[in-house]
Amino acid sequence: IIFGMVEQFNLGDNTKGMLYALSLVEMARFGLAHGAQINTFLGLSGSGDLLATCNSKLSRNFQVGQHIANKKTLQQAIEQVGETAEGVNTVKVIHQQSIDKSIDMPLVQELYSVLFDNIAPELAIERLMARVPMPDAKL
Repeated sequence: IIFGMVEQFNLGDNTKGMLYALSLVEMARFGLAHGAQINTFLGLSGSGDLLATCNSKLSRNFQVGQHIANKKTLQQAIEQVGETAEGVNTVKVIHQQSIDKSIDMPLVQELYSVLFDNIAPELAIERLMARVPMPDAKL
């Protein structure tokens, strides 16, 4: 979803690279907290799928992000896409689980804020880009 926003705002490849890396780290953190193996996220089903999904203008999640960036409400964005964008519900579930298990997931937190707390997507992306890495962060 956020890649659709970034594309719509023309924020460029460096921003996409930063968000891709953050996405992969957050996926791994979440998976490890639930007993997954790190190699799961380094192969085709992890980073491969993430890369393909983030860059596909055909992705329903990508399209929802573009509509949100164009000042549509979440409901309007979903209606414009016309099909289920599973990332919307996934963000809600993952956000709650990250709170319950104390998993550091700033990307999920910011996406949740945009989708469900009506935070401007520009502000969410700005906060992600300004975030200072935690010195003792593991993965």
